[in-house]
Amino acid sequence: MNELNSFSEFKRKLYIRILPILIVACLIGVFYIEKDDHLNRIVIPILIIVFGFSWLFMVKKRAFGLMEIINLIIITVIYLLKSFEIIYHDMVQNYQFTTGNSTYWTPLAFVLMFVTLKNNKGFIYALIIWLFTVSIGFSAWGDIPYQSKESLIQYYLSILVYIIFLYFARYVIASYTESEVLKKIAFQDPLTGIANRRQVYSWLEEGLENNLTISIIFIDLDHFKRINDDYGHVIGDKILKQFSSLIQDELHLGDRFGRWGGEEFIIVSYDRDEESSVLFAERLKHIIEAYSFTGVKNITASFGVATSNDQDTAELLIDHADKALYQSKENGRNRVSLYAG
Repeated sequence: MNELNSFSEFKRKLYIRILPILIVACLIGVFYIEKDDHLNRIVIPILIIVFGFSWLFMVKKRAFGLMEIINLIIITVIYLLKSFEIIYHDMVQNYQFTTGNSTYWTPLAFVLMFVTLKNNKGFIYALIIWLFTVSIGFSAWGDIPYQSKESLIQYYLSILVYIIFLYFARYVIASYTESEVLKKIAFQDPLTGIANRRQVYSWLEEGLENNLTISIIFIDLDHFKRINDDYGHVIGDKILKQFSSLIQDELHLGDRFGRWGGEEFIIVSYDRDEESSVLFAERLKHIIEAYSFTGVKNITASFGVATSNDQDTAELLIDHADKALYQSKENGRNRVSLYAG
């Protein structure tokens, strides 16, 4: 089975959802083909076959890149043939005044160009195809009925707007994605996926600026260095991940959870008072004691609890919780201590 990168996987899932709709649209179109519409008698069955096989290949993750290119080529050829038919058959010969129902799907053809081709290739390709269709129209300009010319101009201009919009939309999406990635790097711990120290400071400062009462629960896994030494860092990392998931399952909406560094973690709560924070820490202590972590026997953790007052800064509040944690360690570990001031 071919492995796809994240963007290709996203496109594959998109195609899996869209292609059945296009197949249904083509099947409906079969029942409305006019007797003298020779192009659609050929085009629609081809589209049904191509879309059907493409969907099967997408589901099975086979030849993804090849199927994309095949679809792009076929859609492009059909689009150009339809453009030629609209101008020379519908407008010039039959004096029709509109571009017809088939042009409703034209934007999708240009979306496919941008999705399939990377970087600026999609824009260049789309612009070339657009210029080619424009040249078809102007080659027959003198024979096109006057009433049809306005419709054709509007059609060409609307497609040009689609192309420009898709060009800039891709950069907007890319910028947003890059911003989200940078934010993730800046505020997320890469191992556990929870918040890092920078994010924790942000929570504390935000809460203090809004005059919220904040409680902090500092958590330190007992003798974690010994675990790394005895079982290796791979097991140690697994334990940190399991521990993070274990704590996250116990949090409620007012809690924020982050990794302070190493085996130290911190819970920031905006709606727990001193008493409820201590009780919550006691509950977490027992949950950790009872949990069976990968590769090791049961482990324990020490806790330090502190609650903010009007004079506290983020640094001072952290210091208070750290002193309470130190007290738990000094008194034998695997216990909860409250900063007494």
